Amino acid sequence: MNIKKFAKQATVLTFTTALLAGGATQAFAKETNQKPYKETYGISHITRHDMLQIPEQQKNEKYQVPEFDSSTIKNISSAKGLDVWDSWPLQNADGTVANYHGYHIVFALAGDPKNADDTSIYMFYQKVGETSIDSWKNAGRVFKDSDKFDANDSILKDQ
Repeated sequence: MNIKKFAKQATVLTFTTALLAGGATQAFAKETNQKPYKETYGISHITRHDMLQIPEQQKNEKYQVPEFDSSTIKNISSAKGLDVWDSWPLQNADGTVANYHGYHIVFALAGDPKNADDTSIYMFYQKVGETSIDSWKNAGRVFKDSDKFDANDSILKDQ
């Protein structure tokens, strides 16, 4: 018998045995009583079943958007000259609004209402405990407009 052929067959047999034996021990491992896939970590999860309930729930007043008087809606004075939409707060890992050194931070897409190509992420902040609409301050754009042209960004270059 050729030694190379024998070595090849022995390698294949050893590898196959290792896979089968290794997999078999995992297949017969003792099952635990813990079910981590049911852990909620204190946040809500929307399941496929929940999604299928949405059309029927729309008939219930509890799930309808409340009516409001649009004339009472005020703009943030620090965002004059901007259209602001799609805002989201800085959050803790558990989903609650973060208190960052005594401030609430909100990021929002905003831009010049006369220029559809002017869209940037802006940062707004408010001292914790203040509730006035005028207490929100505009920290400005998060990124410089020229950042999109910088191919050698020190943070993103290795991404």
